[in-house]
Amino acid sequence: VRYDFDKLEMFAEAFSEKNCNNWMEAGFLSGFLLMIKKEVYRELGGFDEQFSPGGFEDNSYCLDARTKGWRAVIAGDTFVHHFGHKTFDLPEMRQFQRGISFENTQKYLDKYRGNGEKLIVIYRIKNCERWIEASLKSSTRFADQVLVLDDGSTDKTAEIVKHFAKVKLLTQHKPFNERRDREYVYNWAKKEGATWIVVCDGDEVFDDRMTKEYANWLMHPKNPTIKAYIFRVVTFWRGRRNIRVDSTFNNLAFNR
Repeated sequence: VRYDFDKLEMFAEAFSEKNCNNWMEAGFLSGFLLMIKKEVYRELGGFDEQFSPGGFEDNSYCLDARTKGWRAVIAGDTFVHHFGHKTFDLPEMRQFQRGISFENTQKYLDKYRGNGEKLIVIYRIKNCERWIEASLKSSTRFADQVLVLDDGSTDKTAEIVKHFAKVKLLTQHKPFNERRDREYVYNWAKKEGATWIVVCDGDEVFDDRMTKEYANWLMHPKNPTIKAYIFRVVTFWRGRRNIRVDSTFNNLAFNR
């Protein structure tokens, strides 16, 4: 450490002044020193006892709180001296130390990864006969189920869709309203029991690397705080010599 114990108070005061209001949001807060609002405790209760005698109970509590809409914040202007590992230096804890880390890691992953995952791909399409067959061949390869909302196609789109056993098709004839339709198909997927939803357009085709095994790997990340993915899309724009890259705020078109 950079200070003498007899000058600890002076160091802490200087540290606090130097880092005044240096607060930051975090995904995890270590349980050795936590300040928890009473409202959080009322909503979540205490630590999950399956992690006894210790290890990952703080990870679990932070993740549960964030899931409920609370934020985990580090008060960077507060100085705390922590001796470290004193709990596991106790004689009664030494026999547990080696096995606890592995066992509680597995308990933590099992708690949040979930079992019986169901991946549903959803489409909202109209007049997509050119690409919909290739798109559905790629999505049915890894999806448990596919839901297609056809917004009144006048070509052979619906006829093509009906050939796929995993696909449920619903056709409607309503005025254009993308927000309404997307909300409907999202809720449809939830009613079908989706735990993961992939949103796909009728002209989007996944490459061969998107297999059932790869999708299963995505649905069980080592970091259980991962709840969503963005797929990179390459759009062939006016032929295969031009591609379009979709960014957050605009589209960029350039020659290959």
